[in-house]
Amino acid sequence: ITMNYALLLKTLKKYDEAGHQFERVLAMQPKGKYAADAAYYAMYNYYMHVDLGSGIVKNQEDAEGLGPQTLPENAARMITACERYLSLAGPRGENVPEASYAAGKLYYEYNHYDPAITLFESVVQNFPKHANAPGAAKLLLRSLNLKHDFEALEAWAVRLAGTPLGTGDIQDMFPRIR
Repeated sequence: ITMNYALLLKTLKKYDEAGHQFERVLAMQPKGKYAADAAYYAMYNYYMHVDLGSGIVKNQEDAEGLGPQTLPENAARMITACERYLSLAGPRGENVPEASYAAGKLYYEYNHYDPAITLFESVVQNFPKHANAPGAAKLLLRSLNLKHDFEALEAWAVRLAGTPLGTGDIQDMFPRIR
């Protein structure tokens, strides 16, 4: 009944309430029949409340000295929902690149570079032809730069050069990296 109620709330565009109800489904039966769908829909509903374009401007001058910031409640719920979905869907699940990119972007925006790097690497390595792969590659390089992991930054720049992901804005970054 809870799953049906959550689906109704989603249909009515009551996304925050729906997300909570999908979480209840997961709490009741974390490995149950509806767990994967509930995890996906929780992620989807929280996505409707999170602006992935918001956050802090990330250039070296603005980000210098900034440590990880506290994640706002909606961002934290979205990240938790994405990570839960990723654990239930497996490495090749249908929406894995979207979930990885969304969680990575939120981590990046609030200066949590280590988990952001891991998620962006996953998208770039496992889904290089996905629509989010170019954005993930760009944010991967920026995260490594802001973290001051220049060895990994150069390694990824070399790895991306000459690939379809190493074009456009990313290609313009290579001369500054090397």
